[in-house]
Amino acid sequence: MNTTAYGQTHQGLVRSNNEDFFIINDQKSLFLLADGMGGHNAGEVASKGACRLYDTDFDPDASDLPSHMSEVFKRTNERIFKQAGNEPELQNMGATFIVCHISNSSAHILHAGDVRCYHFRNGKLKQVTDDHSLVGELLKQGELTEKEARQHPLKNRVTKAVGPRETIDPDYNKVELRAGDIILLCCDGLWNMVDNNNICAVLKTDGTAQDKAGELINRALQAGGEDNITVLLIQIL
Repeated sequence: MNTTAYGQTHQGLVRSNNEDFFIINDQKSLFLLADGMGGHNAGEVASKGACRLYDTDFDPDASDLPSHMSEVFKRTNERIFKQAGNEPELQNMGATFIVCHISNSSAHILHAGDVRCYHFRNGKLKQVTDDHSLVGELLKQGELTEKEARQHPLKNRVTKAVGPRETIDPDYNKVELRAGDIILLCCDGLWNMVDNNNICAVLKTDGTAQDKAGELINRALQAGGEDNITVLLIQIL
């Protein structure tokens, strides 16, 4: 299945640096996005490390893709965890992390944290992933509305990420694809600022993946740009 992809990241209007990172590897049909956490430059180290380690170790010809993807994810986590333990300035570093691989007519998705995957088809937007966060759990249980979740004081408290713990069990999702579909990977700097209706409105417009990614970034900035903002769009041709 042919795809065209484009990613864009912005520091935002409040943060002093950008700890997000993404990789598009067209040869492997592999798309990676990480949102770093930690003091000093530790979050930046974790996000870049997660993406680069995964990109290097991933084999698109693996016979059992879900198992292989999970193994690489866990191995990446172990290496980030060990690096943090060996370098005092990187202590407690981590990153929320999402991986997408397109194979035949399917998107295989693994993630940890509150980075998200959306699937857009025929004018409708569906959130594929669940947030690994305290607020995400309350939302899933019906104890908060979407609006309340966006304004909750603990909205940034994640319960799962690459690096802070020696072991990790990422969530796996699979999406069957058709021509015209769009897969959107993004960090909380986008979806905290731009609600699903506005995201959907942008994806409905004509234009390239680059046009749509740029408009999503602009809308997050117009809403306040309180965090780093990263979006990665994959259009199915």
